[in-house]
Amino acid sequence: MFSICEEPLVISGTEALAFVWKGDALWTKSAPSKAKATPWTSFVLPSRDPYPLPDLAEFGEFLCASLTFTKSLKELRVFVNNEERLLVVKNLVQEPRLVSTPKRSLSSWWTSSSDSVVTSSPRGIFFLGQRDQSIYESVYRVTVQLDGDVSMTDARIVSATANTKLPADMARRMERVTKKKPPKQVLVEFFLNADEIQSRPLNPAERVTRSFAPQPGAGRIFIGFRTSQTTGLAAHLAAPFVPTVEREAMDLQDPTLRIFNTELLEFAGIVMRLSLDHSFALLDSDWQRTASDRDALENKLEAEAATAAAHGVSRIPVEKQHDKACDDNSDPTSEMNKARGIMGFARFMAK
Repeated sequence: MFSICEEPLVISGTEALAFVWKGDALWTKSAPSKAKATPWTSFVLPSRDPYPLPDLAEFGEFLCASLTFTKSLKELRVFVNNEERLLVVKNLVQEPRLVSTPKRSLSSWWTSSSDSVVTSSPRGIFFLGQRDQSIYESVYRVTVQLDGDVSMTDARIVSATANTKLPADMARRMERVTKKKPPKQVLVEFFLNADEIQSRPLNPAERVTRSFAPQPGAGRIFIGFRTSQTTGLAAHLAAPFVPTVEREAMDLQDPTLRIFNTELLEFAGIVMRLSLDHSFALLDSDWQRTASDRDALENKLEAEAATAAAHGVSRIPVEKQHDKACDDNSDPTSEMNKARGIMGFARFMAK
């Protein structure tokens, strides 16, 4: 902050706090604020030098990163010369739903020695305390307005609360390095976007919402704020990793912190796998539930084919009709052309 601002001012309620330099010493001075009292806290940062106005789409992408895992911060507005140019709003559209963990897995590598699904990290440092009440999934909607353009996207957040059990010597070493006690519980969260990847040019507002949609392999690790480390997945991960001094990455140099961080990383993978198994179970349930509808449709098509054959009418098989529709339909906005990518294909097949 002091690299761009000489004397910042904080106004909160009826009080004001000023930072003042006296020679090489920084002093603070508090006084009653003359401004009208509001429930807001304002940070006034007069820049030392004039700066060019940044590209608002790039600036919006930067600001949106701060909204990824926030609970209280839900709205950002950017004004230029008293004119609102950028608005970002994050709303909860689906209340947290419980992700049920299976009792056992068909995959032997996913099953512990007790023949139950794995719910703890390899060394047992992190584990689900209440396996049936520890993982939840919610859906958030992000809306962006930028100079008249509007864009919207939905994303899922999977969160899990885990208990920790550190060996006594490891806890002592961590406390010596970090100057605080290790946490008794940790919150692990994933941010997954289900929108299709657009191949067409994006307008400025869509560029901002795309920053919420981690592309395959480009998901980031968040330690409070976004770090430079990627997850290797199309998902962001937030967890209380112990960072380096620069807070740009997990600390993998210190032997004790490396064990803590890698265990937490492996536990995060377990949470994602449990969430994936839950999604598969829901798909299987839907498939079983609609079995009678599919049988009825198949019987109807067979009856129509038999009737047509009895009257000497040649009928085009369903798959041939599908191919013909694809050949005839060259409109880029058609339903078939919209169904690109795995999620697009899934939506088309669901219809």
